Amino acid sequence: MLTSLWFKLGSLAVIIAAAATGFFVLRQHFINEGYNECKATQKKEVQTVAKIQTKVIHQIEKVYVPQLKIIHEVGKTTTKEVPIYVTAKDNKRCTINNGFVRLWNSANRSVPITESSTDETPSAVVLSDVASEHSREAELCNATTLQLNALITEIEKEHAAVSHQN
Repeated sequence: MLTSLWFKLGSLAVIIAAAATGFFVLRQHFINEGYNECKATQKKEVQTVAKIQTKVIHQIEKVYVPQLKIIHEVGKTTTKEVPIYVTAKDNKRCTINNGFVRLWNSANRSVPITESSTDETPSAVVLSDVASEHSREAELCNATTLQLNALITEIEKEHAAVSHQN
């Protein structure tokens, strides 16, 4: 009778262990299945967004690249035309003092330049140099503005396309 009780308890322990193992294996199967399904869904979403981005980028480039070329051509033309607008006679008549040069340089740096006692004295910079530099900076500013506007447009289009997909 005692052996049959131990046999029954042993059998019960084996059945419980088998049930626990089966439950664990089944649970892992469902967890892995859910993970794989989620991963596949994410991969599909990433591919969809990548296709949308590629399409939007090509649309933006069709508009952006020709406009950027125009900006650079206009900038080069303007820089070449400086001698027309600022003649050699104007260069001799108009002196650029060191204070203006310091101000110009300070505006183009992150750390301002300190005041100098020679601010009122004429510098070696002539009016045509200022005009040429301003032309180059205007070209850069316009190109940067175009780039930022293209980026904003791209982000808005991608956002709208992704929102439309969902």
